[in-house]
Amino acid sequence: MTTIARVDEQTRGMTKEQLEGYRQTQLALLQRAHGEKLQERLHAVDDMIDELEVQQPGLLNLLGSNGIGRSAMVWNALISHAPIYHARKRR
Repeated sequence: MTTIARVDEQTRGMTKEQLEGYRQTQLALLQRAHGEKLQERLHAVDDMIDELEVQQPGLLNLLGSNGIGRSAMVWNALISHAPIYHARKRR
């Protein structure tokens, strides 16, 4: 099962309040994992997402659905891929 499928399964029946609590918990996990570098890394992810959305729309919709964009696992994957994406783009 993929990370996105696991998150979707976990958050599918959550209320708005539960999703907000989930988001806060996940953000705290990201802050612990990345410390003072989190904002810089999230900025790189935002730039990557914006560029990918122009090339092939749909990523923003995916991240907005069923708590997927609130998951620390999903954001960690995006954070890991952003430097690779930006390095390849510079070539």
